[in-house]
Amino acid sequence: MSPDPPMLNLPVSSISATRGNRVTSTIDNHLGKRIAEARQQAGMIARAVAEELELPLSTYQAMERGERRISALVMAKVSRIYGLPVGWFYQGLPGQSSFDRSVKGSSI
Repeated sequence: MSPDPPMLNLPVSSISATRGNRVTSTIDNHLGKRIAEARQQAGMIARAVAEELELPLSTYQAMERGERRISALVMAKVSRIYGLPVGWFYQGLPGQSSFDRSVKGSSI
């Protein structure tokens, strides 16, 4: 049995409250920026992507702004739409370099 993968070493201060009782984090903000970047590189409009994801446009826009948590299922769909590996969206995430070093060569 392989060991559990290491956790990202993000400070608690990377978590911040947004609208209502929703809580987003540095990760949500980073993913949102990367999703927006991928959409722009693909030359797509937000409405078309939202329709493909079967989400309201406002929900998709909130994801791009980092104001909404993104589920693993939605990330997988976004990855498929843009033809990019899921890992691409996490590249450059604060604290990610230490995670990458610790799992390099592991079986996960």
